[in-house]
Amino acid sequence: MSHPHTRRRSRMSLAASFIAAVVASALSACSNPAAPQGNYGTITGKIMSNSGRPVAGATITVDYSITATSKADGAYTVQTVPVTTPAAPAIVQVTAQGYQTPPPRSDVQVQSGASVQVNFTLTPS
Repeated sequence: MSHPHTRRRSRMSLAASFIAAVVASALSACSNPAAPQGNYGTITGKIMSNSGRPVAGATITVDYSITATSKADGAYTVQTVPVTTPAAPAIVQVTAQGYQTPPPRSDVQVQSGASVQVNFTLTPS
């Protein structure tokens, strides 16, 4: 026959283990939300001027809501872009101060776990 204090400790230990498992599961589901997971891909590219110079600080917008900014070398990365279908491709736009806004690219296909490259060449305004 077990002692009442032993049974209480066992139940408390079991409850603590259950709570720890729930917390660990929740944390793993939220870990590194910027990394492509599930039905997401990545769009990368370079923003260059028509004279061949990189354009830093350009704003890249995907589907009117997901944004990134080009670095000093003109490179950018947009992560966690939802997977597209041929009937509903991603729309990628770029704007940069001092440059004309080019037409958006409305033909970008994003596949799960994959990266697609979309480059833009800008003309000074």
